Amino acid sequence: MSDEQGFTLIECAIVLAVIGLLAGGVMVGQNMVESARMRAANTEAQLYSHAIGMFHEKYAGLPGDLPNATTFWGDNPALCSDASIADGDLGTCNGNGDMIVQSVNLPNASSEQMQMWTQLSRAELIAGRYSGATAATADGLGRYDTGVAGVNVPRSEAESQAKWNSASFVAGAPDASLFNRVANFTLTLAGADFSVQQMHMIDKKLDDGLPATGMIFTNWRCSTASDGNNFTAAYAMNNANAVCDMYIIPRY
Repeated sequence: MSDEQGFTLIECAIVLAVIGLLAGGVMVGQNMVESARMRAANTEAQLYSHAIGMFHEKYAGLPGDLPNATTFWGDNPALCSDASIADGDLGTCNGNGDMIVQSVNLPNASSEQMQMWTQLSRAELIAGRYSGATAATADGLGRYDTGVAGVNVPRSEAESQAKWNSASFVAGAPDASLFNRVANFTLTLAGADFSVQQMHMIDKKLDDGLPATGMIFTNWRCSTASDGNNFTAAYAMNNANAVCDMYIIPRY
């Protein structure tokens, strides 16, 4: 007669209960991480939007585009030396004052798009120190103006590779991946890789809950639209594959 014995019903029940607790703990942990990512995006979006509004109210211009910025913070001799202006601690460069925050796709170049973060920081409206210059080397798409987190643009707590930047969408130059909005100044959170459901939750909390309208919009592929011209589209809540970036048109 064999002395081998199988598991009793009680032992099997205990094993299944432990497995259930472990699985539940993993799911709770994942939900906590995702909630923290969305909270970070919400907080940062409100922080930077508010900072831009405060800057506009105090200096009567947009950060980066301010035509007399060097009179407040000195010039940056490496990027825009001006013998009539004292060099600043990190310094800045003047914009052209046309109320459009423009980018320059050149290496180590001054750009209104990058100078905006320097000026917001020097005005003590945001934390950090930013170079004001485009990247020294191009990214995989040949771009110098997409920003390097913690160097010329802020890092986001929403994801380790996520960062904030700015852009302008003017008439006749739409972004093929976005709704064809026209905005002289747009904040961008890239690299957070939100799902459609997560982007919808953020939009609903901060704005109108629609992907193409209001102060927050996103990639049209995250909606029910077939292209970037359908502004009545809703979020495609059943799309599990789309990756959404967040774009904010600040109020100032």
